Amino acid sequence: MMAAPPAVIERFRVEHGSGFTMSVVSLIDRRAAGNRVVRFVYQRHLEAVLYGRSEGSSGPIWKLLNQTGMSTTTLAVSKQSVTAGTITEAEYNALMTEFKTSLPADMVDPSSLGRIRNCTILPIAAAATIVRTFGRSGAAVAWLRAFNQPIPQAWELREEQEANEAAGEVDLVLKDQLDELGFEAEDLSFADELKTMAAFSTDGEDDERLKTYILARVPANLKSDLDAYILHRTATFAARRQGGAVQSISAEADRTALLRFYGYLERLQRVPQGADLSISLLCRTDLGDLTQGYATWLQNNQNCKFSTIANYLNGLVSITTYAYANFEPAAEVLNAEPNPLTQLINLRGQAEKASKTQQMYEKRVGGWLEWEDVQKARVAAMNKLNDAAQAATPAAKRSLLRDAAALSLLSLIPPDRVGCIRKLRLGHTLKRKQGGGWKMDLSRQRDGHKTSRFCVCAHATTPPSLPADALPALSPLQMVHSLPRCRTR
Repeated sequence: MMAAPPAVIERFRVEHGSGFTMSVVSLIDRRAAGNRVVRFVYQRHLEAVLYGRSEGSSGPIWKLLNQTGMSTTTLAVSKQSVTAGTITEAEYNALMTEFKTSLPADMVDPSSLGRIRNCTILPIAAAATIVRTFGRSGAAVAWLRAFNQPIPQAWELREEQEANEAAGEVDLVLKDQLDELGFEAEDLSFADELKTMAAFSTDGEDDERLKTYILARVPANLKSDLDAYILHRTATFAARRQGGAVQSISAEADRTALLRFYGYLERLQRVPQGADLSISLLCRTDLGDLTQGYATWLQNNQNCKFSTIANYLNGLVSITTYAYANFEPAAEVLNAEPNPLTQLINLRGQAEKASKTQQMYEKRVGGWLEWEDVQKARVAAMNKLNDAAQAATPAAKRSLLRDAAALSLLSLIPPDRVGCIRKLRLGHTLKRKQGGGWKMDLSRQRDGHKTSRFCVCAHATTPPSLPADALPALSPLQMVHSLPRCRTR
């Protein structure tokens, strides 16, 4: 009877550029409960696909691994791993043989293959998270399709839109879908977008009502871990932290969010059997379920605003991210799809979206104008500008013109997206017309506008009451009041 091979090898072709064949290794992961079989890919292969690296190791992939908390899922294939019992000698030999034979000649000098003693592999589920974190690219989409992994909806919609644009076609339904997804936020990387949320204003009534649920008797080990977290977040330098330091008030808010969550678990007797109230609880596989129950309780039992729930969950996301990077969750936690941290991010996003809807129906107090008053303000600004045309100094004229331009821009031709204003620039999106006048053209700018194509034409050759030679010194906003309500798509 023939013995089973130490590892099962499959090969998948990623069709991007010249293409790349990746090896998939089915191997017993002795770090996971039950020693289950996990499918791994070689990290070097993933680097080659995403970064197009033909030589050397790509440092950015380690940043992605640490940023997503996936660094602990990697498995080092080395003699030390054999000694530690993570892999067997036969598995080591099989993995190294496959790794060496799979490296193309442009990635490694064939004469140096004998000097390669180790490599790194990571589970397909972790690799898929890394690819999605890397961001939309031809290579990332091709990899996800080759391994039959979920592709973010926004990527697929954007790809369809680009195909339509290449064919000279317009799909208005597709445009609306992209608008709903807020595609203009793509300036952020996928990972940053997941982990970043601007905090809502705190609600005093909600915070006061829930003070009694904050964990009063904080265990010594939890207090020590939270002190370390605050130091980690506020220190000027922290090698394990992505980004700069935050103010202590932000880190303290995260601490309070965790103690409030733990106080809820303790008072309602929902602490899982065998668990204790420490940072390690954030590394459990059922953290998503526990947090979902917490969010539902905040909504239904405590009648908290969705903005409050989003703030509380945001604090949990921050501390859980820290726990994943520093306390090494079990492989089965990180390999879950989606993993518990992603589930928390999903819940936070749902609370944030619900808050935006809820705020639409709240009473508006201060800082609001009726549309009729907006138009009155515009007319008043234009009258002041015209009255100052003869006697005012150039500096005063420019100040009045700036006010009139901004009010006209926002009330006469309000754009459908704020990006139209943010990207308005003289000679770039605001251009002179051949026959005189000005036009706002965002249709051909690579960095102009992501989800709409339009041109606003100005028929006036100069702003009223100003000499033509003053125009080059003016910013685009100072010219916009010459644009009538004329829009073509």
